[in-house]
Amino acid sequence: MSQYLRPLLGVAALAVLLVLAFNWAVGSPRVAESPDAEPPDISDIFDPVAAGEPTPPGFRQVLARDRIEPIYHPVNVEADEVDWDDDTLVLGVAIDGEARAYPIRPLNRREIVNDRIADTPILASW
Repeated sequence: MSQYLRPLLGVAALAVLLVLAFNWAVGSPRVAESPDAEPPDISDIFDPVAAGEPTPPGFRQVLARDRIEPIYHPVNVEADEVDWDDDTLVLGVAIDGEARAYPIRPLNRREIVNDRIADTPILASW
């Protein structure tokens, strides 16, 4: 049995990697960001790891702090202007009659969208 299972698991793992790579490369739908947007200065934010604070046993920092760039100024369009598939997963927010939908696929890579809805600053995170 194991002589058949090992190659099958290898093929399955390769297929998963190919699908993930394709989704990352092609990736739609996207949360567009205003091209002239400047990210805020975050150079003075305290970094406990860099400061030498104790970390839990087995702690391993994979990415340096703030290495995944948030979307600071998303481009919002009307719902009838998007060409998303009907089964597109979104993170939805509605405040005071104003609503936004952030597609999950780009949030898998960028994780955070800073936006403003009805004059209320929000952070959409996945």
